[in-house]
Order: sequence, then C-alpha cells, then structure tokens
Amino acid sequence: KLDWQITDDHRVSVAYQRNEGLSIVQPNANAATGRLGTRSNWYERPINLENLSLQLFSSWTPWLTTEFKAGRKEVTAPQTPVFGANFSEFQVRTATGGIVHVGPDEFRHANVLTNDLNTFKLKADMVFGDHTVTVGSELEQLDIFNQFVPRSLGQYIFNSIADYQNRNAASFSYSNAVSNNAADGAAAFGTDTLSFYLQDSWRILPELTVQGGLRYERYSSGDRPRANANFAARYGFSNTETYDGRDLLLPRLGFDWEVATDTKIRGGVGLFGGGSPTVWLSNSFANDGVAIVAQNCPANSMSPTVCSAPAGAPIPSAQILTNVDGSVIPAAILAAQGTLAGDGPVNAIDPDYEVASSWRYNLGLEHFFDLGALGSNYRVSADLIYTEVKDQILYRDLRLTRTGTAPDGRPIYAQQGPSSRGSAQDLLLTNTGEGRGIVWTLDLTGSWDTRYGRFDAYLGYGHQDIKDVNPGTSSQASSNWDNVATADPNDPALATSNYQITHRFPLQLTWRKAFFGDYKTQVGLFVERRSGRPFSYTFGSATSAFGDPRQNARQRQLFYVPLNPGDVDYGGGLTPQALDDFVEARMHLARCRNTRNRRDRGSSPQRQPNRPRAQSPQVASVESRARQMTCKPKVRYCH
Repeated sequence: KLDWQITDDHRVSVAYQRNEGLSIVQPNANAATGRLGTRSNWYERPINLENLSLQLFSSWTPWLTTEFKAGRKEVTAPQTPVFGANFSEFQVRTATGGIVHVGPDEFRHANVLTNDLNTFKLKADMVFGDHTVTVGSELEQLDIFNQFVPRSLGQYIFNSIADYQNRNAASFSYSNAVSNNAADGAAAFGTDTLSFYLQDSWRILPELTVQGGLRYERYSSGDRPRANANFAARYGFSNTETYDGRDLLLPRLGFDWEVATDTKIRGGVGLFGGGSPTVWLSNSFANDGVAIVAQNCPANSMSPTVCSAPAGAPIPSAQILTNVDGSVIPAAILAAQGTLAGDGPVNAIDPDYEVASSWRYNLGLEHFFDLGALGSNYRVSADLIYTEVKDQILYRDLRLTRTGTAPDGRPIYAQQGPSSRGSAQDLLLTNTGEGRGIVWTLDLTGSWDTRYGRFDAYLGYGHQDIKDVNPGTSSQASSNWDNVATADPNDPALATSNYQITHRFPLQLTWRKAFFGDYKTQVGLFVERRSGRPFSYTFGSATSAFGDPRQNARQRQLFYVPLNPGDVDYGGGLTPQALDDFVEARMHLARCRNTRNRRDRGSSPQRQPNRPRAQSPQVASVESRARQMTCKPKVRYCH
C-alpha cells in the first residue's frame, strides 16, 4: 500500500493485494450421515486473487470534501479432483445404510469459476450549517466465467459391496454438453450494478442527530442465456430472462440520541437489498437445456428396464449397468447425447421476478455506569432488530403438475413432459413475500486496571426467532429447490429457519500485563453456549406416493403424525404401539397430534403438513489463547 499526501488538501492511496491459497476438501467425510469418501473423492480448491485499487481524497473547501475510488479484482477458483478428472464417481451402499464414495466427487467433474470485477465510486460530503449532505454514485462491472458440469464423468450407484465387486450398478447418471465436451457447457456473461444515493444527516440538537436517505440500484446486462424453444413452447415465456432493467429503491431513516452523557439511544428503519444475486443469475446461463443435457439409467421408477434416451428407442438399462467400467463412458450414452439438445434441465427466471429485499427496523441503547469498589467504565448495550421480507427467492419446478391430494392434505404431483428426458426439472426462480426475523442482544463489558495487570470482561446474550420459506442452502438452483424439508416442494410453507440459534451465551475474559518493559503478555479465554440447530422429522423412505421426484435422494417429505392409530395403515413390521412410543418419546412430534404441522411440528389429520421441527442438543465450546509481544532485532516495530 502506498499513501501520498499530494498537498494539504489532497491525498492519494494505492493498494495492491495478491493471494494464492490452496485447501484439500473431503466432501463426503461425514460420520453423522454415514458417508465415507476415499482419497480419490477428495479435491483441491485453490483460490487465486489479485486486487488493485486507487483512492483520491480531496478537501476543496471547508464545506466540501470528495472521495473517488477505482478498483479491479480478479478471482480464479477451480476445483480439481486430487487424482485428476479421469474416472466416474461410484457410490457404494453398505449393509448398515452407509455410502462409500469412490472416484472424483460428482460436482468436481468440471468445475472452474473466474470473476473479474471493476468498481468505481464517487462520493461528496457537503456541510450546510447543521446538515451534512452526502451524495454519491457507485458502479460495479462483473464478468463471470462458470464451467460447472456435474456428473460429466458419469456417476454409478451400487446397492451393495457385492454388486460393486461384481460391477453391477443400480443406476447411472450422466450430464454433459451435447458434444460430450464439458468445456462446451461453460457459461460466460457480464452484469452491471449502478447505484445512486443521497443522505442528509441533520443535527437537530447538540444531542440529537437524524439521518434520512435514499438509495437507488439498477441492474443491467447485455448477455442472455441461450434460448430454449422447447421451454418456451411448454410455458409460453422464454428462459432468456435476466436481471436486466430490474431495480431497487431503498429508503432509510435513522437517529442517534444522546439522552445523557452516559446514555445513548439509536434506531432506524429502511429497505435493504438481499446482497448480490449473481449466483442465482449464473444458474440460468449454465442450465439452459440446450448446451447441457442429462441421461439416467434407468430412466425412472416407471421405466426400470430402459434408459432415458434416445427417444423412441431407449437404451436397455442392463447394457449400461453391467460390467461397469468407470474409466470410459458407454458408447451408446455418448451417441445419444447429441440427440437431446433442447431437452436438458432448465433454470429460468420468472418474468415478474423482483430483486430480493427486506424491511429492517432496529432500536438500540448504550449506557455507561460505575459500580464503586467493583470498578468503573462499565458498558451495557441492548439491540433489537426486526426484519420483514418484501421479496425473497423461491424456486418452483414447472414440470410438476398436481394430480391429487393425500389424506393428510399434502399435494400429490406427477412430472409432465416427454419420458425420454434425462431430467424432468424446469426450475423457475420466483419470489415469496413471506419471512420475518426477530433478533435481540444484550451485552455487558467491563475493564479493570490493577497492579496485577489489566482485566477485560465481556458477557452477552443473543436470541433469534427467524421464519423463512426457502433457507437458501446452496448456490445451485436444484439444491435450493430440493434441500428443504417440506410437504409441498413447489410451495413450501413458512417455518423456523435452518440457521436460527434460539439462545446464545458468549463470555470472554482477557488479561494483559507487561513483564518486560512495554512487551505485553496476553491470555484470553472465550466460552460459548448456544442452542442447537433446528431439524425436521421426515419420511425416511424413497416412496413415490407423493410424486416428489427428489424424495429418493433427499428424503425430505415431512413425517405424518396420526391423531388416532386407525388413521394410517401399517407395514414393514411397524405396529400402532411402536409408532405411538416413537412419537411420545419426542416432544416436538407428540404435540403435533392436535396442531397444524410445520417444519417445526408434526401434522394433524386432514390438514396439509407444512417443515416436524425439533432442535439438536445445546453446544458448548471453550477456546483459550496466549500471546507474547516481542520486538524483532534492529527493527523498530513490534508484533
């Protein structure tokens, strides 16, 4: 970093950063879920970053100052299997319900991401009496290259170790460009975000300041996904929609009030955008159904003896699933790939989509006080934040058509479209207006200077009550759609957020003392106890009774809790008493007998289930740290 004081009124700062990092990731090493990944399943995740920025600060008059900033950031992030991308992924199921992953992880068969970001900012602060007016503009120009072609090396699933040894697979999945070259499935596009903002900070009284402002953001892009004529014919609109022309108008109002010399109150209300939505836009470019198509063997549970392609004369499943050789994609599969152009999985954006945003209200208090012999300069603060969704993301699979209603009220779906398709997903990014959050915190800090050193203490409490419709667990549209416990995959209900931590108690203690001159010794202790994460009770079978195409993989359909033993049929050795014992031993399920089922509850008869939600056990952690300050020889700075 280089700072240059050009004159008393003008200063320039230039900064350059280069970072090269590498980590080895074991994606399927999880004892809790019974998954084990061999070394061939691991992958390297390097991240290379270069960042160059220039800032110019100018003071033109006693009432006018400006800031100009220009920057360029380049990030390259490939993900490469440690033994190379030269083999299919094998998933081998064990007798105890576990899964062993052999070969490159399915999501790293072709995975390279680069992004180049140009940023420009011009801001001016003007003082007019008791008013400080800030006006400015920002421009972000983002160019993305995204090669993400899962299962382009193929994926085989074996139902047992014996089947693996005999090379007899239960299923095969293949997704690639129609040319069978994953490089042809890459997406490249650019998007710009232009912002203008105006704020007035008005000091009404010496102890009271009010801020009011308005921010405008507009998205633009000259690139569009490849048009898929089949998609347009099915639904009457194109898959080429982007964020181009969409905008946000974000009003905000706040205040700072010094009630007394030792007490301050602050608050505000405003509309805030949901962060950069580029990753959701990228899905539409990478999954247009034209460049990348998929094949499955067998095609589905209704066609167990044939693969999903080619149309009219599908490949017999046995031809692909016997004598498996993971080093070569079967020739019949490669030949069929080129016949599926336009019939691949599609991710599209709703023509009426609104950029994600939420209203946020906050109120805070800060108070300093003394405790006599117990010390002075204590600080207590309390903050309350309430968030209400205006527009948030929601995914729907347009291929699902409702064909009936289950006895508990949940919908029954069927997939529409030609049975020859390797994937029957047409995922639409749209909006929900549901969602809210209440977060409040209480903090107490104190410091004591003694002849034994300086002691600092912090004690806090945090509470969260957050409801959402889609928890947004992934950057992939398909995972965002199917990785949520629900009774209706196309219309999940409002429920406790996956990320909610109901109670959190942090404690931090620090001691400092200089034993040798000014070189301080520091010892710290951090203790935390918090609530466990929420989780849901779901059906653990691959039932197709509800028409949920992802129940086999995700087992996400919410568990049904009958009110009376005669409300359901029993099979597989399950008895009414065994089910009743199971439910009564779990409070979150037991209370669902007479209430509407949410993700945090069970279900009552004749009512549509909605995400059973329980809570994992509390978590406690302790961390200690010691540090000694030293000086390097012949150098004037310490660390």
